Amino acid sequence: MSQILLRSSWLLAFAVMCPLSPPPPEHSLGIPSAICFTKDPCRKFDLNGIYEPFWLDWPLSDPSWFMTPEPLHHWHHMFWDHNLNWCIIIVSADELDFYFMLLQVFIGYHGFKDGISTLKQVSGRDHQDVQQYLVGLVAAAVPSDFLSTVCSLCEFRYLVQAPCFIKGAVAKVEHALQDFHTRKEAIVNAGAQQGKSGKNKLWAIPKLELLQGVVPSIHSHRSVMQWSADPMEHVHIDYVKVPGHAGNNHNYDEQVCHYLDRQEKCQKFALALEIKLGKGLDEEDEDAGNVNKAGGACHFKDYFEQAQQLIESGHDAPCPFQTFAMPITAYHLSNNPTLTHMTIDKAVERFALHDLCAALVDYLECDAAGSIHVIGGRRRAPSNCKLHFECIQVWCKVCMQLKSYHEQCLEPSQAVLAQPPSKTWPCRQYDVVIMNIDPMFKWPHSHLEGHCVSILCLVFRPITPLEHSGTYLAYVEHLGVVAWTQLQGCMF
Repeated sequence: MSQILLRSSWLLAFAVMCPLSPPPPEHSLGIPSAICFTKDPCRKFDLNGIYEPFWLDWPLSDPSWFMTPEPLHHWHHMFWDHNLNWCIIIVSADELDFYFMLLQVFIGYHGFKDGISTLKQVSGRDHQDVQQYLVGLVAAAVPSDFLSTVCSLCEFRYLVQAPCFIKGAVAKVEHALQDFHTRKEAIVNAGAQQGKSGKNKLWAIPKLELLQGVVPSIHSHRSVMQWSADPMEHVHIDYVKVPGHAGNNHNYDEQVCHYLDRQEKCQKFALALEIKLGKGLDEEDEDAGNVNKAGGACHFKDYFEQAQQLIESGHDAPCPFQTFAMPITAYHLSNNPTLTHMTIDKAVERFALHDLCAALVDYLECDAAGSIHVIGGRRRAPSNCKLHFECIQVWCKVCMQLKSYHEQCLEPSQAVLAQPPSKTWPCRQYDVVIMNIDPMFKWPHSHLEGHCVSILCLVFRPITPLEHSGTYLAYVEHLGVVAWTQLQGCMF
């Protein structure tokens, strides 16, 4: 931690508000020595009063070049200290906490049942989860220009976390930061940029100034994420804090070593047992984030490989296969359905899907004609239509696995929910997905063209001797994406 603090202090000393690139030698070293013995005259040159540093003759020793930005403290902590505080001032802490309390908890993401305004000791992962939620939560409660400003800075943080940068990606990063500086006056006009006294304060934010060095650092050192301190802080938690709390506050070194030694033995025993039994992780472990119960390193199954093995095995596996894959997405359903034998009428009642029969009839007619089924729109079939099957099998959870956008390497699987209404979730517990509605367009290269954003409401398989018994179907609710200006003046 001392190295991180030293690193931050050096960066703050050499931060340059403008321009975007490191200052030229004549700017940083050619200032007359007469004005560099006092601090105030040097501020107009963006200097700290030192004009002959000891590293002047060292090659590649300019701190603005070799001291790269640090994502955890310079981006995520800045978001927590400033961006979130702006929204709290405009929306109010109680109202924003209420928004976060209403959020559905997604598997693998942090839930904030008590709000966020009073959180202490927040990790980098929590910072990222709040950033993903914030813009959508405050969209209807803040002025549009204020929202655009906050969104620009969030877009900047999102883009710079890429593991590698393709052509044009760096220009998007630079444009997002410039867009924030163009719009940032909206934050002052809204009264959100306040000091401790409650008065408007200037934009003298060191971490904001450090963002100017991100693009030059990408050009000189490639991806910035490789310098993040977040992994080291997690190691400190796993190997120091947790073992320390497990002891009796005496002989810390000895007890921590014993704790880690026993943990390693448990990990090796669990690994040997899995190899002996020929098993991997249980499904509960996969859905919980692909983490070994013994506390070892994360490892996960390759559903793409399993789907290919099932195809090559011929008739050795029962059909339909419960693990199957598309070019960029693999799907895995549990061996036992959540609801093994449910009638259509019961599914309509339990999942509150009153047009399920009509939607099925429309889909089956389009499939028989060989045409593409359109998601959304008016139903062609009447509400009292009849189907040639009466029962279905239902899965309330599906595991999806993707390949990363930049490197096409495998990512951990993500559980997607389609739960019916319950006492805990009276309005159902479901996830939002991106559906392909035109096979001519491929995600993610086509962006949202040929795709739609939908709510996954039901995953099922018809129980019938006909051909559709081997088909997994999904009922989704289409969400229309419209501009905010189109909704102004509308009644909800």
